Amino acid sequence: MTMEQRGAGIALLTISREAENNLLDAAALCELTGQLIALDQDSRVRVVIITGAGESYFATGSDDDFDERDRLSATLTRLSKPVIAAVNGLASGAGAELALGCHLRLATAQAGFAAFRDDLISDQRAERGSFDELHNSRSLTAAEAMALGLLNQVTETRAEMLSACEQLAARICLNAPFAITCTLAAVSRGMRMNDDDALFLETALFSLCFATDDMQEGTRAFLEKRAPRFTGR
Repeated sequence: MTMEQRGAGIALLTISREAENNLLDAAALCELTGQLIALDQDSRVRVVIITGAGESYFATGSDDDFDERDRLSATLTRLSKPVIAAVNGLASGAGAELALGCHLRLATAQAGFAAFRDDLISDQRAERGSFDELHNSRSLTAAEAMALGLLNQVTETRAEMLSACEQLAARICLNAPFAITCTLAAVSRGMRMNDDDALFLETALFSLCFATDDMQEGTRAFLEKRAPRFTGR
């Protein structure tokens, strides 16, 4: 696993096991989970992008290592910062689960998804008809995934995809950090609640955002017709 800075506030994590089809075995899953937790605690990082080395495989995984796979999935749902999957090739098994567990997903036209667990697709809140198709085929091209709403964008090349990911991450970084954290919490936790509890959570998080210095700065910047200077307070 390699990590590099790609612009202010953007961290790029690369699954660098190209000779092994970017295999996410137990050790790699544990390392990836640890990296995500560390980046989530790093105040210099605002957005994380995950991709695989090469152009053939985003990440692959076997049918075992479920404990580490579940730990990674749980970590993704608790992160306070957005994670973008840059799917540069086939994502299968644990690799498909990783991609679908990220908050946003971009892919190359040659990418695909295979051998994923049905409950993960259910968590993506796919339409019932889409879920039936996934259940029957258990394999998707990038175009099919895009049509089902599982991808945010498809590009022709890996370079174009990484550039698009960085542009998306840069736009996210323009927003107030705490507001982004609250948005992620409202979605990831709210979707597991009943409607009344989810609305209560959303209202509570909105109230917290409303009391921040960044909210006042955003209001001043709007009235003064300038870009806001958010500090995360």
